[in-house]
Amino acid sequence: SVGSGSSTRSTSSPRHSREGPTVSDLGSLADRLESIVADLDELAFDRLRSAAADGAPARPASDKELVKARRAVEKAAHILRQLT
Repeated sequence: SVGSGSSTRSTSSPRHSREGPTVSDLGSLADRLESIVADLDELAFDRLRSAAADGAPARPASDKELVKARRAVEKAAHILRQLT
């Protein structure tokens, strides 16, 4: 989940080597981004449901920005997958 506070980083990680991130690091990062995409979807749907329940005549203003953020994160995950 987003903001869970757990971290698996260490100073001996291959990410700190001259060779750069490993393929498994990129795959793991893409997995994390895809989880964030799912979180953003859930948040957007929750806001839409809430607005509909409140009788709002249109989508919440924040929905457009959430969709843009979701697309950007999804694109980043896709790019990382292409590198693996």
